[in-house]
Amino acid sequence: MFGVHGAQWSLLYGASLGVVHALGLLQRGDDMLRFPVIQQRRVFRVKKEAPLAFGPAVSEALAAAALALSARAALPGDWGSLWRPLVPALLGGVLCAFCWAVGSRILNIVFTERLRFASPGDADPNAALLKALQDSKAAALQDLGALAAGGKAEAWRRRAIFDDDTGAAWQAPVRVCLDEVTAVVEAVAGVLPQRAPASSGASTAPAAAPRWNAAPVAARGLGSASRAHDAAAWALRARCWRGTTAMRALGALAAAARAEDRYGVAQLGSPGLGEAAGALASAALALQAYAKVAPPPRSGARACTAETGLGAVVAASGAALLAAALGAVHALAAVYGADLVPLISACPAAPPYGSAAECAALAARCLAVKE
Repeated sequence: MFGVHGAQWSLLYGASLGVVHALGLLQRGDDMLRFPVIQQRRVFRVKKEAPLAFGPAVSEALAAAALALSARAALPGDWGSLWRPLVPALLGGVLCAFCWAVGSRILNIVFTERLRFASPGDADPNAALLKALQDSKAAALQDLGALAAGGKAEAWRRRAIFDDDTGAAWQAPVRVCLDEVTAVVEAVAGVLPQRAPASSGASTAPAAAPRWNAAPVAARGLGSASRAHDAAAWALRARCWRGTTAMRALGALAAAARAEDRYGVAQLGSPGLGEAAGALASAALALQAYAKVAPPPRSGARACTAETGLGAVVAASGAALLAAALGAVHALAAVYGADLVPLISACPAAPPYGSAAECAALAARCLAVKE
């Protein structure tokens, strides 16, 4: 419609819109699946998500126009009239960005719907789930979380776990959850202060403890410490959903064992209750230590605290994981009471971070509602 000049402008504006949309996905954290806490029917989720895509679509279309105009002014050549193709491009850009955003949200809705691995009447209701857990499928971990915290609606599937006197049905999901919890601890281990061995006689004075947000000077610059903090933050973001789901599932299964484990498979098996509770307390300790040494979230090139933006999205992952770990320990404290502390202290397996005494101390603080 606008000839050669219109084609040139359309190409430039389309490329700008694609770049802006990709950056917007990263900035909003939409490049990763967002699993809902409460499952709803697909039609209700689409009705809720579709209107939310219009605002980002308008912003991206305007930002793409500004970027294209800047590139147009910097590039040589005859681009023809400025205003004639601009208005149609803006309208088309809004429509295109809106369709992209709606499509992305619909894909997120479809891929995060719960896949049920069992039906009432199955001889072994957890066989398919345990097999899928071995392949690290997100849908299997999601179903495990719903099974563990499902209350009476999922009691028949938990009964199949606790009624297996061999302990295999308990050990398989617990090992998967422990692996996820350990992976979270390992993600932040590289930036935590080095812990002196107990036999070295090192001082444990409060001055040697990490202070809140008091990262080393090198961590604020562009040195190796800064890269280590960035790597830890992005690793937590990548493992956020799996880590929080595994922590909640592990805590819920351990709590359910108090009333539903008739054969004692959770107490006698390996891994057992003590190892599960100790791993959750250990993860909480590691994430608390990480929160004290992590630099403030950065947005773009500004090394300052960002209330919104990519820096806040990354920083929120650590807070979500810490909340999940502490919530699981509190759930165990509410169920086991004073028995939780000796349960953790007597566990022969070493926790992923800290010592058994420190994990037991955290559990005692949770019992006293001081955490």
